[in-house]
Amino acid sequence: MTEKEMQMESVRIVTRFMEKNVTNAEGMVILAMSLATTFKVNGVSQHEAINRFTTIVKEVYGVLK
Repeated sequence: MTEKEMQMESVRIVTRFMEKNVTNAEGMVILAMSLATTFKVNGVSQHEAINRFTTIVKEVYGVLK
């Protein structure tokens, strides 16, 4: 998946949350649990999962560019 495709998928997910009247807090929990569960199922340690999430956030905010 390209970066553009990932951005579009992110927008699609958020749009779906809005259509279902998911609150910001509920959306954050759903996304965080989904990410954490995916990492755990794929054998990623808790420490590495946190590192990866931090990297994702930095990338979105443009810190790593």
